[in-house]
Amino acid sequence: MNYENLYNTIISEPLYLTLVIILILIVVYSILKKFFKLLLFVFFSLIVYISFQIYTEGDLPGESEDIIIPIIDEATKVIEDVSNQLQEMSKTQE
Repeated sequence: MNYENLYNTIISEPLYLTLVIILILIVVYSILKKFFKLLLFVFFSLIVYISFQIYTEGDLPGESEDIIIPIIDEATKVIEDVSNQLQEMSKTQE
Protein backbone atom coordinates (compact mmCIF):
# COMPACT_ATOMS: atom_id res chain seq x y z
CA MET A 1 0.00 0.00 0.00
CA ASN A 2 1.32 3.39 -0.95
CA TYR A 3 0.90 5.72 2.03
CA GLU A 4 1.90 8.75 0.03
CA ASN A 5 -1.15 8.37 -2.20
CA LEU A 6 -3.36 7.92 0.85
CA TYR A 7 -1.86 11.02 2.46
CA ASN A 8 -2.33 13.10 -0.69
CA THR A 9 -5.92 11.90 -1.05
CA ILE A 10 -6.75 12.85 2.53
CA ILE A 11 -5.08 16.24 2.26
CA SER A 12 -6.69 17.12 -1.07
CA GLU A 13 -10.26 16.17 -0.14
CA PRO A 14 -11.83 18.44 2.51
CA LEU A 15 -14.38 15.80 3.51
CA TYR A 16 -11.71 13.17 4.17
CA LEU A 17 -9.58 15.70 6.00
CA THR A 18 -12.51 16.67 8.21
CA LEU A 19 -13.25 13.04 9.02
CA VAL A 20 -9.62 12.35 9.91
CA ILE A 21 -9.44 15.43 12.15
CA ILE A 22 -12.67 14.43 13.92
CA LEU A 23 -11.34 10.90 14.42
CA ILE A 24 -8.07 12.23 15.86
CA LEU A 25 -9.96 14.56 18.21
CA ILE A 26 -12.14 11.68 19.44
CA VAL A 27 -9.06 9.55 20.14
CA VAL A 28 -7.29 12.38 21.98
CA TYR A 29 -10.43 13.15 23.98
CA SER A 30 -10.85 9.51 25.04
CA ILE A 31 -7.20 9.28 26.10
CA LEU A 32 -7.45 12.48 28.15
CA LYS A 33 -10.72 11.31 29.70
CA LYS A 34 -9.14 8.03 30.84
CA PHE A 35 -6.08 9.89 32.13
CA PHE A 36 -8.31 12.27 34.10
CA LYS A 37 -10.22 9.35 35.64
CA LEU A 38 -6.92 7.70 36.60
CA LEU A 39 -5.70 10.96 38.10
CA LEU A 40 -8.90 11.33 40.16
CA PHE A 41 -8.61 7.73 41.37
CA VAL A 42 -5.01 8.26 42.47
CA PHE A 43 -5.93 11.55 44.20
CA PHE A 44 -8.82 10.04 46.16
CA SER A 45 -6.75 6.97 47.04
CA LEU A 46 -4.06 9.26 48.41
CA ILE A 47 -6.66 11.19 50.44
CA VAL A 48 -8.05 7.93 51.89
CA TYR A 49 -4.53 6.70 52.71
CA ILE A 50 -3.56 9.93 54.48
CA SER A 51 -6.89 10.02 56.34
CA PHE A 52 -6.38 6.43 57.48
CA GLN A 53 -2.85 7.18 58.67
CA ILE A 54 -4.04 10.23 60.60
CA TYR A 55 -7.00 8.33 62.12
CA THR A 56 -4.80 5.43 63.28
CA GLU A 57 -2.07 7.87 64.36
CA GLY A 58 0.36 6.18 62.00
CA ASP A 59 3.49 7.78 60.68
CA LEU A 60 3.11 9.68 57.46
CA PRO A 61 5.94 9.11 54.99
CA GLY A 62 8.64 11.75 54.63
CA GLU A 63 8.30 15.32 55.83
CA SER A 64 4.61 15.45 54.96
CA GLU A 65 3.61 16.02 58.59
CA ASP A 66 5.04 19.54 58.31
CA ILE A 67 2.60 20.19 55.48
CA ILE A 68 -0.49 18.20 56.50
CA ILE A 69 -0.73 19.09 60.22
CA PRO A 70 -1.07 22.87 59.57
CA ILE A 71 -3.68 22.18 56.88
CA ILE A 72 -5.69 20.07 59.34
CA ASP A 73 -5.39 22.78 61.99
CA GLU A 74 -6.59 25.45 59.56
CA ALA A 75 -9.48 23.24 58.41
CA THR A 76 -10.49 22.75 62.04
CA LYS A 77 -10.44 26.51 62.62
CA VAL A 78 -12.52 27.15 59.51
CA ILE A 79 -15.09 24.52 60.52
CA GLU A 80 -15.33 26.00 64.02
CA ASP A 81 -15.73 29.53 62.61
CA VAL A 82 -18.48 28.44 60.24
CA SER A 83 -20.20 26.55 63.04
CA ASN A 84 -20.06 29.61 65.30
CA GLN A 85 -21.42 31.84 62.54
CA LEU A 86 -24.30 29.45 61.87
CA GLN A 87 -25.13 29.33 65.58
CA GLU A 88 -25.12 33.14 65.75
CA MET A 89 -27.33 33.37 62.67
CA SER A 90 -29.81 30.91 64.16
CA LYS A 91 -29.90 32.90 67.43
CA THR A 92 -30.60 36.17 65.64
CA GLN A 93 -33.42 34.63 63.63
CA GLU A 94 -35.24 33.41 66.74
